[in-house]
Amino acid sequence: MFDMSQIVKDWKESAALHAHINLYGFWDEETFLTKSGDLGVVLRVRGIDYESLDSTSRDHAVKRLEAALRTFDPRVRVYQALFKTNQPEIPHQKYANPLVKAAINQRMAYFAAKAEQLFSMDLYWIVVVQGGYAKSTLQQALRQLPAHPHSFLRDIHALFSQVRQRVFLQTQIERDHLLLRQKRPRFALKRLDEINRGDIKTMINELIAKDLSRNTIRNALCVIRGMFNQAIESGLIESNPAARLGRFTRTAKTPYTKGTALTSGEVEKFLNASKEVCPEYHPLFLMAVRAGLRRGELVAVRWGDIQFGCDENDPNRFIVVQHNYVRREHTTTKSKKSRRVDLSRELRRVLIELRDKRLLEAFLIGKSNISDELVFHSPEGTILDPDNLYHRYFLPVVANAGLRKIRLHDLRHTFGSLLIQKGASIVYVKEQMGAQFDSGNGGHLRAPDPRCQRLVRGPSGHNFDPRAENKSATIRNPGATGRNDGHGDSAGSN
Repeated sequence: MFDMSQIVKDWKESAALHAHINLYGFWDEETFLTKSGDLGVVLRVRGIDYESLDSTSRDHAVKRLEAALRTFDPRVRVYQALFKTNQPEIPHQKYANPLVKAAINQRMAYFAAKAEQLFSMDLYWIVVVQGGYAKSTLQQALRQLPAHPHSFLRDIHALFSQVRQRVFLQTQIERDHLLLRQKRPRFALKRLDEINRGDIKTMINELIAKDLSRNTIRNALCVIRGMFNQAIESGLIESNPAARLGRFTRTAKTPYTKGTALTSGEVEKFLNASKEVCPEYHPLFLMAVRAGLRRGELVAVRWGDIQFGCDENDPNRFIVVQHNYVRREHTTTKSKKSRRVDLSRELRRVLIELRDKRLLEAFLIGKSNISDELVFHSPEGTILDPDNLYHRYFLPVVANAGLRKIRLHDLRHTFGSLLIQKGASIVYVKEQMGAQFDSGNGGHLRAPDPRCQRLVRGPSGHNFDPRAENKSATIRNPGATGRNDGHGDSAGSN
């Protein structure tokens, strides 16, 4: 025999909506409040035509739903309400074309003949946040005293004061109301083609009001813009309402990261740690400290860009910085101009050892010139990814040296600061770093006292005046601009 209780079990448990939700009133235009203090919203859900989707698309839709439901905490309950409508009106449009009009009328007549068998289903989700707003007893308040004294005092005050009790309940409800608004999709009640630029601007203003950073808001806007671009490619909409709205994020707060320069002692610790952690990249970090190259310029330096000079006392030694690697693209320097950076004796010795090693490797495979090859490359021989270099090698070196967390770009700040501390003029440092120092980015360096009128000896052996900012900071040999002019030790020579 059939057990009728098992058959009607699901129906009895589902029951009517009012059996689960004892509606009291509305907190605002979208949120309702129950007699037990629960807050909830009702969302209309438009289903998808699963019969027209392949298995991959159906699986993607299910996983998206699972990810959305996981955002709810244990206090959130989701009810599903189904509304069945018999003999629904079939939506259709009128067309001027007689052939299309005849086809539509024929199809509508077919549905009208079967009207008694047709029905439609409307699906609604009721998302409810359970509230714990019941007035606490004296015993419950005392139980919180050892672990939560502030909560104990709050409950005691609310227990003996009706005004405080109302304020306390309102505070809790407002907290759950904010939680519910965050969980509810912002455009849940709108179709994709119904969202306009005004809606996007309203969202940006709300994010700005939450004191979020400009980068966070721009990232959110980027995701929305990509979603609409995909809809345009699929033919669902014609224009992107989120396009060209970046200017509206300018009023958001911009995080300011101040450059941090290392001291001479910290530089020695850093370089010694690089020899222990990743000796293969010690020359790269040494170049960052002694030449002040940007990280994209570091990974893009080629052997043909380096003029070693006849010996370490030859002042004709420098690096021509003319390549850059940004966002996985080879490009020019940030200033769009090449520059010459003096090559220190220490860096020259390390690079010559590395060059001789690379020349030997090239000779073994039948090559005699490495001028066009990268000075620093990955184990596979490709250009280094600056982000991977930072996480896999730079941060472990900083940790091994016992230093505070810094950026790879801070080694560039260190280069300029150490030059200034040794008495170099701002003009010389600007020329070496390829930067324009003004009130906007002068935080790179700490300049010496501008009242100093004495001449100081520069790192390349040239005299320069800290006050003479309108004069050339270095005296270079005009004939030493070539990479291999017979006077220097070129990287490509044998």
